[in-house]
Amino acid sequence: KMKNDALIITTWEEYERLVRDRLEQNKSVPGNFAKSKEESVWAALKDIPIPCENAPMVTLPLHIHIARGDFIGVTNLTAFDIEHTILVRVNELWKQAGIEFYMVDTTEHEWPAQVKDTTVMALQQQILCLTRDHSTGRMTGKDLRRTIFIDYLIGWDTLHNSISYNLWFFDMIGMESQGCCIDRYSRTIIMGRRSTKGYSVPTERPMHCLGK
Repeated sequence: KMKNDALIITTWEEYERLVRDRLEQNKSVPGNFAKSKEESVWAALKDIPIPCENAPMVTLPLHIHIARGDFIGVTNLTAFDIEHTILVRVNELWKQAGIEFYMVDTTEHEWPAQVKDTTVMALQQQILCLTRDHSTGRMTGKDLRRTIFIDYLIGWDTLHNSISYNLWFFDMIGMESQGCCIDRYSRTIIMGRRSTKGYSVPTERPMHCLGK
């Protein structure tokens, strides 16, 4: 249906048919062969409006990880806080897109003073060297951040064995940084309990801010 020159889709069956048709049409577009599967699907989806009425809610599993211990560990944050405050705020925002997260597990992690060929204290010092490029607004040291948090702290085995969305809370993940996706293939996000973004010194962020 068309309304004010806009395409209006009223059923999910119609939506799925239009997406399949667009995917088939895009095969003949020059350069389409070079696109990844994700890019091809996005090209087909972006101009087709999702029917809002009676849209099903997508529920996704969320595994919470809390770092403990000296230098990189989180204080003043519990599983209860996350489930009853932060997750509530998260779902308030994501329900606009028809998505709801539910907690499947909460795991606390603590590392020994020596981690592989370095120390937790040395890793903290490297984390504090991760800053923002004020000319672009982007965080610097992307490769270093992945090395610190994936190679030394989280571990590739942990990432590869996960079937949930993963949210890790550390003390800080960099100066002026609040949170980022550290590995999209394992759906893993790292968050800093403290940040200097908006503060002159490292400061614990309010619960509603963590949820946002």
